[in-house]
Amino acid sequence: MQLVTTNTDLEKALGRLDTTTPLALDTEFMREDTFFPILCLVQVCAGDALFCVDALALERRAALANLYNGADAGVILHSAHQDLELFLQETGELPAKLFDTQIAAAMTGFDAQISYAQLVQELLGVQLDKSQTRTDWRRRPLSEAQLAYALDDVRYLAEIQPLLAEQLDARGRSDWHAQECERILQPETYTTDPATAWRRLKGCGQLDPETRARARLLAAWRETEASERDRPRQWIIRDRLLVELARQRPTSRSELGNVDGLPESVTRRYGEALIALLAEPIDPRLLAECAMDATEPLTREQRVLAKALRACLTRCAAENEISAGLLANRMDIERLVRGAREVSVLQGWRRKVVGDQFLELLER
Repeated sequence: MQLVTTNTDLEKALGRLDTTTPLALDTEFMREDTFFPILCLVQVCAGDALFCVDALALERRAALANLYNGADAGVILHSAHQDLELFLQETGELPAKLFDTQIAAAMTGFDAQISYAQLVQELLGVQLDKSQTRTDWRRRPLSEAQLAYALDDVRYLAEIQPLLAEQLDARGRSDWHAQECERILQPETYTTDPATAWRRLKGCGQLDPETRARARLLAAWRETEASERDRPRQWIIRDRLLVELARQRPTSRSELGNVDGLPESVTRRYGEALIALLAEPIDPRLLAECAMDATEPLTREQRVLAKALRACLTRCAAENEISAGLLANRMDIERLVRGAREVSVLQGWRRKVVGDQFLELLER
């Protein structure tokens, strides 16, 4: 086992890689007490090459882009979204070509959220060691057991990839898989816009338009504050309290103190900013947008239509031996019955599988 700890050693390791072989990658990171994930380790497997890169030790992390810039055959990742977010954060670049084994598995009859360990056991009959699951990957030195555990996450990726690729080809779904991988290789997928942070707030859709508008402003403020301080959103103010602040709209520190559950530390640190934000007049355009975005309960007719769509989804998923969750979810169906048509299930390969049948039901 090799642990690469310097940029010079990384260059040497890259020079020995076979660029015609797909490059299996994985990452270990920590995000318990930060807004942005901390990249700690990158695991690499290509042909006979198998090593870890200590990302914390590198002087120039942007050099990690050289891992996949030279990978002519593309990279292999399992559930790639978080790994790609890290690579983009550290290097400003994304791979040009991707094979996501979780997506491929979901398209060939496995559960949409199947884990790497489950997939390795299903396809290769190998049971992976779980003893290092709770490792703090920021701590150094790393033990041999930790490195062995980390390397197992890429050791078998290169073995299961051709098996899944063969199944995709046999089912005529290689193009489906390519479409999904292309979508998650778009940099805008990983852009955080504070103006859309309100979508994370549970119950926001049930608020009246003015309260919803204030909740959206509070969520945008928290997103900016959390990113600037590099702290988890919930460490700034919890979701429930953001919604409660929007409802009560306190105008003084004493009124802030009456918000049930609001920590005194929040009042001390952010009290003036919160009071000022809640006192600002709402932009009429935002208010109008919130009025249009209201989430009223489904009508009886909409509930009946949603039930028909769910039955159609279940049937199409079974007929195609594909996870229903990969095709559409509850939110997609609710948006469709409310009149939305810019929904992923009506686009690309999903439209052929179930989207056209959805449209027939919706247009009756």
